[in-house]
Amino acid sequence: MASPAVVEISRWQFAVTAVFHMSFPALTVGLSVFLAVMYTVHPRTGNPLYLQIFRFEVDGQFRASDWWHVLFNPAFSYRYPHILLAVLISASWFIGGIAAWYLVKQRAPPFARRTLSIALGVLAILMPVQLYVGDSTAAFMGEHQPAKLQAFEGNWKTDNNGYNLLVVPNTDKGRNEFQVAIPHLGAVIGKDLSGKANVPGLLQTPKDERPNMWSAFYGFRLMYFSALVMFGMAFAGLVLRLRGRLYTARRFYRLMVWMTPAGVLAVSGGWITAETGRQPWVVYGLIRTGDAVSHLSLGAAIAGLTGFVTVYALLLGIWPGRLRHRDDEAQVEEELQRGGADRG
Repeated sequence: MASPAVVEISRWQFAVTAVFHMSFPALTVGLSVFLAVMYTVHPRTGNPLYLQIFRFEVDGQFRASDWWHVLFNPAFSYRYPHILLAVLISASWFIGGIAAWYLVKQRAPPFARRTLSIALGVLAILMPVQLYVGDSTAAFMGEHQPAKLQAFEGNWKTDNNGYNLLVVPNTDKGRNEFQVAIPHLGAVIGKDLSGKANVPGLLQTPKDERPNMWSAFYGFRLMYFSALVMFGMAFAGLVLRLRGRLYTARRFYRLMVWMTPAGVLAVSGGWITAETGRQPWVVYGLIRTGDAVSHLSLGAAIAGLTGFVTVYALLLGIWPGRLRHRDDEAQVEEELQRGGADRG
């Protein structure tokens, strides 16, 4: 057992991490509510002091005129459930993968079976819902952010009814140097069951408003294909459960172990698509990224990005080791408990 000093330091470490993690969102959300109240009170009271409080920064900044519409914009009803489902699914895959690993190693079978059963039950319900919500979100974005859809479909000209599996875009020339597609599937996914409708191409968007096709296309493929594989695995788990073979399917357990990071990969691909696909806009159609970015040197921007990547890479590298260490401790505890039971 750890010493009291180590326990106390560990508590402080958790507390400090939680403070920083929660303080900044709380401050930003709290400030936005405060500013919204000040902006609302001003016309009701006619007191210019409230407007002065709201405009505490220099004039010329881009300000919201209706905070209700900012928070609950038309994309909210699509993006919020899509993201909420994504994080629940990611957690379920992580839990299911750990339970499958325990079953592969034949460790704590009752615990592992119950955990795997719960995780697969949640996935069997959420995965079909997520595919529907995701499709609805893509359709909405195609209507309101057409350049994003054009980029992640991977077409330049509107002359392809297929679904692109692989593209090598040439951004300067506005064409693909290499392309692999399944004929007619793009039209079918776009709700044209005849398979004849062409998928919109990125040349429809002015050159200075086009997102990067590389990141949007492959970010979307990472999300979409991960989701399809997760749906297939969840369906297979449901079939195994109905056939009474869920707790004897060792090959399925090994696949589940490999699928542990699938949810995180899908979420990462989704955010890459969302953030790079809306470029060059920060607020779509209103503020360009070039107008909103801080006035930093190239070296400072690279240093900031490198710092973020380094810190998170270190955390990602340390975390699995910590989990493995905790697992070793649990195994020792199990052996001690079995030894005590045998002596009893």
